[in-house]
Amino acid sequence: MDGEVANNVITDNYIGVIPCAIPDSSAVMPRSNVAYTMIAGFHWDIHDNTVENNFIGILLYDGAKECVVRNNDCKNNARIDIELGKYHAPNESSLGVSFPLAVTQYNTVNIGSYPNVNVRDCGWSNVVIGTTAIKDGDCF
Repeated sequence: MDGEVANNVITDNYIGVIPCAIPDSSAVMPRSNVAYTMIAGFHWDIHDNTVENNFIGILLYDGAKECVVRNNDCKNNARIDIELGKYHAPNESSLGVSFPLAVTQYNTVNIGSYPNVNVRDCGWSNVVIGTTAIKDGDCF
């Protein structure tokens, strides 16, 4: 499923951008609408955004694959600017869910013209361009 997040200011959230699967009825929006999809983020292009003052700026999670994250001005995010999530067995997830979450794989992160962006890669076969990804620590 292709998606694009471009030219936005994303600020003061728990997670700024998160392409992932959301189980049926698990996300109730402010106007009581229910948002869900059983399909993980696939072929998303996340580019030219300002992502700041979130807990996590951009989180590729739950099987997100073949996504491109490029040239985003990520700053002042509390935990990390960009993170590529790992596999979680049921009841092991940092989100407290009871179903397995797949590893992120085959994604590309290019920090572009923002050299101070921090990236943590806990996934599989991802490519990070323009900085050295953090490979350890408490991955989401």
